[in-house]
Amino acid sequence: MGNPDKDGARASQISTSPSQAAEANGGRRVAEPMTGPMTEPEVEADVEPIAASTAGRTVEPIAGPTPGPTTGPTSGPTPGTRPADRGTPVGATPIGLTVTQALALPALAGARIVAGHAGHGRVVERVNVMEVPDILPWVKPKELLLTTGYPLRHSPSPLTELIGDLDRAGLSAIAIKPHRYLGGLPPELLAAADALGFPVIELPEGVAFDDILTDVLSDVLDRQSAVLARADHVHRSLAQIALEGGGLAELTAELAHILGGPVLVTTPDGRILAECGAEAVRDLPCFDAAAGPDTCHRLRTEAEQPGLTAHHGTQHALVPILAGRVDHGRLVAFAGRRAFDAADLAALERAATVAALAVVKQLAVAAVEDKYRADFLRDLLTGRLEDPQSAAAHAATLGWDIGPGRASGGGAQAGGARANTTYAGSARTGGAWAGSGQASGAHASSGQAGGFYAGSAHAGPGQATGAHTGSAHAGSGPARAPGVPNPDPRHLVVLVAELDPGQSVLPASQHALRPARERFAAAWQTVVASRDRTNAVAGFNQEVVVVLKTGDDPDHLVRSLIAEVSGTGGGGRRTFSTGVSRRVAAVADLPAAYEEARRAVRMGRRLNGPGSVAHFDALGVYRLLSLVPDPDELRDFASQTLKGLAADGDPDAEDLRATLEVLLDTNLNVAEAARRLHFHYNTLRYRIGKIERLVGPFMERPDLRLDLSVALRILHMRGL
Repeated sequence: MGNPDKDGARASQISTSPSQAAEANGGRRVAEPMTGPMTEPEVEADVEPIAASTAGRTVEPIAGPTPGPTTGPTSGPTPGTRPADRGTPVGATPIGLTVTQALALPALAGARIVAGHAGHGRVVERVNVMEVPDILPWVKPKELLLTTGYPLRHSPSPLTELIGDLDRAGLSAIAIKPHRYLGGLPPELLAAADALGFPVIELPEGVAFDDILTDVLSDVLDRQSAVLARADHVHRSLAQIALEGGGLAELTAELAHILGGPVLVTTPDGRILAECGAEAVRDLPCFDAAAGPDTCHRLRTEAEQPGLTAHHGTQHALVPILAGRVDHGRLVAFAGRRAFDAADLAALERAATVAALAVVKQLAVAAVEDKYRADFLRDLLTGRLEDPQSAAAHAATLGWDIGPGRASGGGAQAGGARANTTYAGSARTGGAWAGSGQASGAHASSGQAGGFYAGSAHAGPGQATGAHTGSAHAGSGPARAPGVPNPDPRHLVVLVAELDPGQSVLPASQHALRPARERFAAAWQTVVASRDRTNAVAGFNQEVVVVLKTGDDPDHLVRSLIAEVSGTGGGGRRTFSTGVSRRVAAVADLPAAYEEARRAVRMGRRLNGPGSVAHFDALGVYRLLSLVPDPDELRDFASQTLKGLAADGDPDAEDLRATLEVLLDTNLNVAEAARRLHFHYNTLRYRIGKIERLVGPFMERPDLRLDLSVALRILHMRGL
């Protein structure tokens, strides 16, 4: 149905290219890209092509460029309400202009809101012209609908119902030229618009629809172009850093400078790989609180969704770091001086692409170096080296210190000694290896591939040119005057950690993760390196092996490392069991210590199940039981010794076994055993009689008591 009004006729002659749009806009160029970053654009999240439409046909007069491929899901907030401790999804200012801003355009001079003033902040991204009464199938959200009222001239009352329909469809406002065909706006229409907060704009008679279309769409496209220009500027800046050999630390520092707030990169489970300025936000609920001074905060990636979220008024944006459909982590930026807009989100998505390239590069370098390190450590721990004494010198070339020495005073590790040591290699300056061996803020080292070792990043003891500027040996603690002995000689312990079979808490995702063994080894490397980079650590096929320097008691150090690697169990982490060897003083004793740690981890899992921590010197008789290679032999011994008490699933047998254990634990003190079991003395004497009828006179025979005790220990072992 045609519109006899000249505006309707002119609306069909809208320019369909940027050059035509510029001509229709008085020669002003539309959507000219920016040459530098925007300061504070009034734009926002979901970037999408901008279209003007007329009823029954869609016209895209200014087909603005769309953002390049993103590295992950859309960065808009996830629909639905999340619990308060997970933050509140928020949105930035959309790519468009508000109704109030639209009224300030030259083409809308003289136009005014006559109803629905509460909706003056609604955002306009499109313009549509109403040519038919049944306009609803042709409208889209965030549109400004223009009409002369001609389609409803014979019955203006449907306009009142139309207001509610347009509001439900998500339109921003309706602009009407009422005088020619309607004579005026019905009071019912104005009342309905006020009730809904849906703006009704009265247009002057001299306003042409094509001028409104050109001005509004040109303004929207200018904003969209600014978003893309800033994203492109960020991409070029970060790509230049990557081309110059920079890593995640340099990328986060540059991005923090551009966005004006803290930025960090994490693993998929939330461990921080690189950060700049994150100290100011680590108390927010999106982080797990550190369990102690030796542990790090972790971003709760299992609770944080991609897009914009606010915690306690602090806004942050999260974008996945994806490469080849593999999830490598998260890029997170926190709002600083101002709230994030669409330009910031587009820039963050471009930055995630560059971060993915940096991660992949670091992983490739680390994979080669880790292979050589793991091969050497495997040969050392399995006794394949012909000269174990020369192993310390070779380990030093890999950045490890396993030679004879003394433990640092006060439990300090190698980091304290580095204050007097100058490191060579490719480590970056500017605080990257400042004194404590950690960068202030970002883990700034081209050799630290997000917790993966890089041998060229730091020199081992005596390796670096100009190293040992002080008299302290790297990893040996503060220097001492000649002749002053250290009363705490350094020892070595071997720690073996194995992922528990069948234990997975990985969240469902459309993107794959790196193999669990790789991520597990990387986690141990990151945590161990944060304490002392000279401790040897490598991932074997099914396990991670760490050679730790320690003093008298390694238990505190071991447990703090395990606690930091396991964290809260969130973010897709898997449970693992750990075995710790006895302390050794010589490199030649490391193969035996490695076997002890392997036996400890296997026996600990048998005794305590997944997530166990077992020290070899605390296994007691289980050390001997672990040497029996045939589980059937152990089962037969337990069955023949306990006889009827060995029956599985028999409540009476299990009850009598528990009574027997307490009797043996109390050295056959019947009164004490009755007290622990909450039995009457005579009741316990009766039970002793039943047990002896089944297994023999254990109250009188010490040898039988020994057999029974060992048999009971065997039944405690799982998987037999």
